[in-house]
Amino acid sequence: MPIGGNISGGGGGGGEESIWEEQYFVDWSAESAHDWDANASAHAIQGAEWAGSNMANGSKCEIVPASGLEIAPDVTIASEWFSAITCPRLYAKLTDWAPNTGLYPAAGDLQAICFQALIEGNVTQDHSGYGMAITAAGGQNVGIERMFSSAVWAGGSNSGYRSSTSYNGGPSWSALNSAEDGSTYELFEIIIFPGSLALCSVRDESEFVDPLGSSVWRNQLSANEYNGNDETQNSWLPDDFYPQFFAYNGSLTTHTITVKSFRVLSLGVV
Repeated sequence: MPIGGNISGGGGGGGEESIWEEQYFVDWSAESAHDWDANASAHAIQGAEWAGSNMANGSKCEIVPASGLEIAPDVTIASEWFSAITCPRLYAKLTDWAPNTGLYPAAGDLQAICFQALIEGNVTQDHSGYGMAITAAGGQNVGIERMFSSAVWAGGSNSGYRSSTSYNGGPSWSALNSAEDGSTYELFEIIIFPGSLALCSVRDESEFVDPLGSSVWRNQLSANEYNGNDETQNSWLPDDFYPQFFAYNGSLTTHTITVKSFRVLSLGVV
């Protein structure tokens, strides 16, 4: 299915048509090898510029053909994605911003946008985790991650999922944690609606499916200090969106995540 068409499944999937439109799709496992750990500068992937950050704190951030985008924190350096953002991460801009090309240049202020990623990984040591986030200027953030914490989840696998949001003044997470069930799930989904609503979901799927379907766990967050759909007071604007993937390690261990594929969907073009 060409970019911009109605989709179901995405990235060439068939089935019933969706009211969502796929605006960007990348199968990381089908891309040519590229190493951001060696050079964090922006590199074009399917027409969008992807750049690395905090590479000094990572041991890997590269495309491995037939595998995907692999990211790993450095075993000798503790890194974070909570009180500070010091972990290795890869990001791109949603809309056009010279000199780079955006993931979806036509996004408007009053448009719902969905981000989906298939991510494989696991964590077995305290203060370690990985996930997907949408960040913006002024410290705004909506993220969903799998993390290991023996303090939060005192029994079983000591790991689960959490979502977080912050705005105005840098990272200050207000995390709400999922119930632990000892399982890992691949489909991470973030939907940001106009105004203040964001939905973060973990879904028991190994391929893309239509947004807002059945989820293992979902959390509703405020992505904005304002309520409602007043465009003049909407500080969460598409031209500030930066989807990104990250992996952190706060306990001097390491782990590797593999982002298999990623897509951006839109709803309600204004």
